[in-house]
Amino acid sequence: MKKTTLRVSETVSFPHFRVGVGAVIFGAKGNILSFQRADTTDSWQSVQGGVDRGEGILPALFREIHEEIGLPKKSLKLVAEYPDWLAYTFPTDRQNEKKGAGQVQRWFLLKLTGSESEIKLSGNGHKTEFRAWKWTTLERHAREVVGFKRGVYKTFAEYFRKYMR
Repeated sequence: MKKTTLRVSETVSFPHFRVGVGAVIFGAKGNILSFQRADTTDSWQSVQGGVDRGEGILPALFREIHEEIGLPKKSLKLVAEYPDWLAYTFPTDRQNEKKGAGQVQRWFLLKLTGSESEIKLSGNGHKTEFRAWKWTTLERHAREVVGFKRGVYKTFAEYFRKYMR
């Protein structure tokens, strides 16, 4: 895996960034799945989550997808990986010892090959992350994510667009 130096543009209270993965899932019509967070009504995002100690990046990706939206690996086709790590810093009031100063993530584009009826937001044995889902465009998705994640979402949207044709 390529080594990357991360640069943080502001001083942070915690020295670490949590390592994670993110999944952009698109369908036959070229739109992507967007999920409304369970803890707020005005923020939508993609599936994303932390990589557990000793866990590989791809196993973490498919575990997070299954935990958060119920889709099994067999219902998805891996299409592309963003070629570098992407990072964002949490607002100061969201930083803590567990979550750190922010997240550094590998982002993946996947095609839904199964049925959207397989999407289950009930938490699938874990904390429920989302309250609703919808199909949307990459551009709209990047506008509807919480502000501190917006730069990351715009970056992967520009890159993944070419793979969705």
